[in-house]
Amino acid sequence: MPVLACQQPMMRLTIVRHAPRGAASRIYQATNRSFMTSTASRSAQQLAGYNGSTPLYHHQPSGQLSFLDTPPVFPGSPTVIGTLSAQGRFQGNPSFVDLLHSVFCGVYLDDPYVRDLALSRKSASADSYLHVLGTRTKSQHINDRDPASIIFSFLAQSTTGLPVPNTYEPNPALRIYTPLDGFLVFPASLHQALLKGCKVARMIEEDSTN
Repeated sequence: MPVLACQQPMMRLTIVRHAPRGAASRIYQATNRSFMTSTASRSAQQLAGYNGSTPLYHHQPSGQLSFLDTPPVFPGSPTVIGTLSAQGRFQGNPSFVDLLHSVFCGVYLDDPYVRDLALSRKSASADSYLHVLGTRTKSQHINDRDPASIIFSFLAQSTTGLPVPNTYEPNPALRIYTPLDGFLVFPASLHQALLKGCKVARMIEEDSTN
């Protein structure tokens, strides 16, 4: 797995071109029909069964899913997790995964969940890589044998019990959704960081249209 070099400060701007709209925007880097229940807005419904820190919204008529209750500015925006069809088929959005890793790479050194994991390796015989995993909406427990639920890995220093800088490794086998286990649910502190990243990305996209 390649190490993703994190750059500080956490916020980093990159130019991304949205071909369907022919417009450039800068983004922040740093299953079935029964999912749909309460109405969040005219065009979005909360996904039933999703037990993350904040709701997951299903936008209509596009079928796009995001953590924001307002429709995406661009089709395929990095704020969009993917698309859920009326038949319950999910198609992921690679741009969201890029945003996810950019955000987590920028915050993992100070994230309380990650630091607790690293602390568990203090006084170990050697430095070691640890996996950060999510749960699933259907199983609702961490399965450390499921590579699709590993979000990223990092090196924990045995002498200090702290995460080591520049050791963030994104998991190429990560899957946001699996038909068997449902959607990935992020650790609460990382979820909040990702939500903030999505909000920043949306603001930048809105600015690019003005």
